[in-house]
This record gives sequence, structure tokens and C-alpha cells, in this order.
Amino acid sequence: MSQEAKNTEALETLIKVAAHGGPILPFDRTFSLAPVKPVPGTWYFCVDCSSCRRTSPVARDFSGGRLGKPFSGEGIKALCHFCQATIRARGEQMAPFQWA
Repeated sequence: MSQEAKNTEALETLIKVAAHGGPILPFDRTFSLAPVKPVPGTWYFCVDCSSCRRTSPVARDFSGGRLGKPFSGEGIKALCHFCQATIRARGEQMAPFQWA
């Protein structure tokens, strides 16, 4: 398993815990994430791609959007789902979005 896949799995585990009332700590560094293959109707934390100006999913949101924007700190690095450009985003830029 790649480091990006491990980081994504760890982030999604953190989101699952937070969805049940657990804490979310600020990112203390930038984490590289594996690409996400979105499924229609599923909630994701997403960031805006400055290259193609579309919203790209970076991790599943197991709270169904109820967590809002819980992240802060350094953030993530991921590939845009649409144009494959590298996206760097602070935690505060990650927002819930239900994939259509």
C-alpha cells in the first residue's frame, strides 16, 4: 500500500471517529492523499482545483455533511479528479459535498 493510500485511510478513519463525536485535531503538516473514485450520492470532503476550477473529492465524509468544515492547519496534497493537476489545500479549504 502506498503512503498516499495509508494517509487517505487514516484520514477517513479520523472522519469516521469524528462522525460519532470524536475530536478532529489540526493538520500539523501537509499529507499526500491517494486519488478518490467518487460514487454518485456519496458525501466527500472536497477542495477546489485552481487549474480546472472544478470541485474535486479528496476523502469520504462519513458524517453525511454534518461535520461541516472541521479541518484546520497545514492540509492536504492530492490530484484533481478531473484534470489530474496537483492540488494543495489547507484544512480550512476542505468542505463537504454530496457527489451528483
